[in-house]
Amino acid sequence: TIRARSWGKPRPQHTTALPPLTWATGVFNEDFSFNCCLFDDAREYPALKGRFELPPENLLSSGWVHRDGKRARVVSGRKLVERDLKTFITPRIQFELSDDLGRTMVIKGTLVSSCPWAFWPNMVTVFGMMRWQCDGIDGYGDSQCVFWSDYMNYAAL
Repeated sequence: TIRARSWGKPRPQHTTALPPLTWATGVFNEDFSFNCCLFDDAREYPALKGRFELPPENLLSSGWVHRDGKRARVVSGRKLVERDLKTFITPRIQFELSDDLGRTMVIKGTLVSSCPWAFWPNMVTVFGMMRWQCDGIDGYGDSQCVFWSDYMNYAAL
């Protein structure tokens, strides 16, 4: 399993000045799937600049793509989101991903259903069932949009 095994260890609940993070998975067919984890980019969302900003090289946390029988690591990515700042629900997401095999793809997602969950005191995650589209192929998967309390308090102003 890839889940955390940190049970029983202290987890501080400090405020964290990070931009929103999206972890997403998608399956289009038996030969095309993806997984990626990207922070919002202050260059795309000026309200983040100077307050919830990461260097461009730190926006991509991780990712992989399985396509045409080949699995590769995502080496660069860009994320564009449409988000309701009252509910933090993200009805649309677009990823532009490039992998270490030189493949580039644009994956567009539309929210099918969502559920906010505050499982730690200093953050809220909005889980989403997404309909993904890429190169004329439809797929489905998850999005988990994570918002730390610093960002939520700032966005609510």
